[in-house]
Amino acid sequence: MGWLAIFALAMLPPSVSLGSDREPARCVARWQGPGEGCALQEAVSAEALGSTEKAGRKQVLKNLAAAVESARIHKAATLPAGARSLFLDASQSCDEVTESAIITCFPEPHLRSARYCWFEVDMDLCGQSQGFFLASRAWVQGEQTRAEICGQLPDDPFTEDTVDERSAGCQARCWQQGKLSCGAAR
Repeated sequence: MGWLAIFALAMLPPSVSLGSDREPARCVARWQGPGEGCALQEAVSAEALGSTEKAGRKQVLKNLAAAVESARIHKAATLPAGARSLFLDASQSCDEVTESAIITCFPEPHLRSARYCWFEVDMDLCGQSQGFFLASRAWVQGEQTRAEICGQLPDDPFTEDTVDERSAGCQARCWQQGKLSCGAAR
């Protein structure tokens, strides 16, 4: 009887523990400024989906870097020209702060079968929230759609000293507050 029980246990699929790197995951990252070479005082957060926890961690750091940079651009856009220059000089290394971010990930196995996602920004005054049907995996198309909706960050937004404060604010809120809900989570 003992051999039969051992054989039966050996035939069972391995269990997937919470935090396993075998399931799709949602990761959330948060960074609190200021940091070395980054005068940005605000807390910045971002989220991401990944095919695994490892992929989610990698993507959330990319999204956090975009969120920090968009927050930096928005902050600079709110300042007068002289203060803007001082702030930009004091925050040139903001892209490196993601190394000190706090990251939390949790599995979302339902993402494998998701066919529809909704991208939502809290108090969406910029009209960025929208739903979309998936043609590929939720973590691939969802992150591509997030980047399209939130927009790419300009290499040098202040070359002409004119940045629309409203647009910069919309972009910063999108990268920081945008949430992807897919499949069963919707």
